[in-house]
Amino acid sequence: MPNQSLKHEQIKAFIRDAIISGKLKPGDRLPTQAEMEKIYGASHNTIREAVGSLVHEGLIVREQGRGTFVAERITKRAVIGVVLPHLYIRNPQGGYRGHEVTVPILSAIENEARENNANIVLRISNDDQDLEEKNVLDIIGQEVDGIIVFPIGRERAANYLRKVHKAGIPLVLVDRYIRTFQSHYVVTDNIKGAFEIVRTVKELGFDDISYLSLALQTTALEDRAEGIKMAESFGIKVRRFDVLAPNMSGVIESAYNAAQEWLKTAPEKAALIGSTSGTLAGAALAIQESGRSPENTFLACFDWIPPEVQQTKNLAIVSQPSEEIGSKAVQIIFEELAGDKSIKQLSLEPKIKVF
Repeated sequence: MPNQSLKHEQIKAFIRDAIISGKLKPGDRLPTQAEMEKIYGASHNTIREAVGSLVHEGLIVREQGRGTFVAERITKRAVIGVVLPHLYIRNPQGGYRGHEVTVPILSAIENEARENNANIVLRISNDDQDLEEKNVLDIIGQEVDGIIVFPIGRERAANYLRKVHKAGIPLVLVDRYIRTFQSHYVVTDNIKGAFEIVRTVKELGFDDISYLSLALQTTALEDRAEGIKMAESFGIKVRRFDVLAPNMSGVIESAYNAAQEWLKTAPEKAALIGSTSGTLAGAALAIQESGRSPENTFLACFDWIPPEVQQTKNLAIVSQPSEEIGSKAVQIIFEELAGDKSIKQLSLEPKIKVF
């Protein structure tokens, strides 16, 4: 072993290779902290980080008062593949911001995986279904123990997602499901969320209610539209304005244009509900430019409050349980790995938050 300064990843690789090759056997005692600092020419913190990572992987164990030893029984850590459409979205003022749904879902997946001593392999599809298909097939080839997918499309996605089932790998869809594809999924109850936000706005005294409907084919958006219809069946009139965006990156600009049409017919006191935070962000820009009175305008949307509307006086959101979605997806994978083959399809309750 060359006596030179090494990074903790290199030191960790040296020790791991010695264990896997059998040079270091189960129960063998590793050199002390001070001895390893001399052997590898590394600092105290570097050695501590390398050893800590190997302990976390289950390859070595620390015994207080005795030292550090190769684990007697080395178990393979589970690996979960995660395919997301995006993590960041473009700000209309320039730059990017973390997506309000995918970022907390990923954070929860990572936390739950860590609790179960598992690693994750992440792939981002950039809202490109061709890339999503490639990512799914690539992860299948890595012999992962489970896959979590936030699907972009529907029927076409079902074609390559069936290959996950064929490979015998547990699969959980998050945020969206596919009506023609039988699989585990964890989503928000968007029908209830849409119904409740319309009912809430009505109860707050806004009789003229409009809905910015994003025209992308996902079950989340379709279920929100169904919730709007349910509210109408209870006698609450809702006007609709279509946001014709080709993909998620064009939502804010398209919503801006739709809101311009809404402004032409909106009465002095009116409410506007966005099907996503991006639709409301675009609408807010148009409303601000129009000089419309904020006291007589109620704005609402799903997911989170976009920065463009944070100064609005009348505001509400349908908050999705994104963290719960992510953690439950991982739990379902481990339940299937433990032998529970029943299909789990969870619709979690959203919360209405009025500001």
